[in-house]
Amino acid sequence: MGKALKGKRHKAVVCSKVSPSNARPETLRNHCEASLKRLGTDYLDIYMLHWPINYSAIKHFTEDKDILSNPPSVQEAFETLIALQKEGKIRHIGVSNFGVKQIAEAKTTEANIILNEIAYNILSRAIEKDIVPYCFDNDIAIVGSMALQQGLLAGIYATAGDVPHHQAHSRHFRQERGMGTSRHNAIGAEEEIFKAIGQLKAIASELDVHIAQLAIAWVIAKPGIKCTLVGSRDINELEANVKAGLLNLSNEIINKIDIIGEPVLKKLGYNPDMEMGHGDEIVIGDGNFPAASCAQRLVRCDGNGIPVILDAILKLLPLDYAVENPVILMALPAGNTNKPVIWKQYFSIISKYEKEAKKFGYMDRFAFYERAKKAYAIIATGERARFSNIILKKGIICEDEVTLS
Repeated sequence: MGKALKGKRHKAVVCSKVSPSNARPETLRNHCEASLKRLGTDYLDIYMLHWPINYSAIKHFTEDKDILSNPPSVQEAFETLIALQKEGKIRHIGVSNFGVKQIAEAKTTEANIILNEIAYNILSRAIEKDIVPYCFDNDIAIVGSMALQQGLLAGIYATAGDVPHHQAHSRHFRQERGMGTSRHNAIGAEEEIFKAIGQLKAIASELDVHIAQLAIAWVIAKPGIKCTLVGSRDINELEANVKAGLLNLSNEIINKIDIIGEPVLKKLGYNPDMEMGHGDEIVIGDGNFPAASCAQRLVRCDGNGIPVILDAILKLLPLDYAVENPVILMALPAGNTNKPVIWKQYFSIISKYEKEAKKFGYMDRFAFYERAKKAYAIIATGERARFSNIILKKGIICEDEVTLS
């Protein structure tokens, strides 16, 4: 890119990213300066922190135990970005895949965040409810990513089974589609997705455009979206994508596409990837559970027992009764038939909120650990009762069914 921009740098907007694992002050600075050197430029127009700073995001980029146990802080990361901005090495600060809470936290550092890059397409509309309005109100531009949802909206797959397993690990697909690469236990929205794709192809045919061009044009037409990222494998795809950017869809077509995508949105919910969706699981671990080493997201409630946490969660989170066992306990060792008293407490608590309370499922200790590693989050408690670890599978929250005491 540096060679291509030689003599034309002033005509381009150059963006780069740094991972949360490289967000310690000295490391972040070194990465920025290395990018400048490789690009042959003395400034970046936008430098983005790629994912919020949390254990799960950092672990995605590194296994370095020192970084995982002593992660960079939000304060020091954004203070370093502010310093680089004052030095003229970056002109603007951006973020990628940040939710409302993460942006608000970053803004407390007085960083002027101008951009949030985040997934958005006809099949992934979770950001519409909270993130888009928040960014609009705070003058933060949104750059959509995954406009074609890894090829689904390019119409290249006839069925979910045709999607390569390494691209079928999101909550759009059943957990087993990922063949070990999925980080969820959700049931997916495969039927709804491929029905929508068929309807979109029909609209594209009526307009004499490719479904991929229709999908790109829809994203660009949506309020708050400044541009979108689309890959091009060859010149023909690049030219087609450019034409998509020039395609003006009528309000009637945009509304039709919105309606087509609603069943997928309803199934997956207004939940960006960093939030829980239908079928995701949460683990509540006792004081002996290896929460830190198993968790994708770790929540510490060390001063509380599990019954208190369980009761609080079930006031807001319905269980998934589309499966046989939405509640799973760690099984007793062979030969031990004395059921812990705390299990009776669990059943009593669950029965307060769930009319269809079913029998619990059970897993041996090591299978339970492996299941926990795929859970959305693990809550570490100070519970001392033995065999008190519990897994909850989230159901669907219906707006007309929510009643909070």
